[in-house]
Amino acid sequence: MMRLEVLNEVQEFTNNDQGLQEMLYYMEKRISAANLRISHLHVDGIDIYDPFLSSLTARIDTIRNIQVVSCTLEELITHTLTDGLDFIVQLQQLATEISVQFYAGSQTVDWDKFNNIVNRMELLANLLRSIGQLDVVLLKHGKHFPVLLERLNIILAAVGDGLSVQDMTLVGDLIQYEISSLLNEVHHAFASNLTGGEL
Repeated sequence: MMRLEVLNEVQEFTNNDQGLQEMLYYMEKRISAANLRISHLHVDGIDIYDPFLSSLTARIDTIRNIQVVSCTLEELITHTLTDGLDFIVQLQQLATEISVQFYAGSQTVDWDKFNNIVNRMELLANLLRSIGQLDVVLLKHGKHFPVLLERLNIILAAVGDGLSVQDMTLVGDLIQYEISSLLNEVHHAFASNLTGGEL
């Protein structure tokens, strides 16, 4: 049995797909009724962030305890933007390191590091998508996030096109100029929303 603790209430659910669906429904219903949001889940000592379903399904047979960590929408936005700033700084550093390698040719590219950047860019796209779905009234520059997401998708498609024709210089340029510029804009948008400053 899975023991779910949400808003100081404890319920038990069976460790199967149906039990998982019932638990997720119950959890969402309780959090929504309290006008809160789910920050993350604490599952058998491990923090799990949205999307929850795939992570929970992967360990459905062994889950024992789940604690729902909730917060207000304002707290969730602040937390998301603060974590996003740290994430963007790390991504900027990786992009700077890898862009130089593309100018020297495909033999010098650290493909593991490049794949890490691509994976992180996809996470950034998910983050921008999630922020765009939040209540834009609470975000000073909320309407700007879908525009940044669209630009990110265009850049990622261009990187894919450059790789398909093995144009390493184009990929280097896209990483060094387009991705770096976009990351600077996203960083500025996040920081402006946190501080209430202008874009």
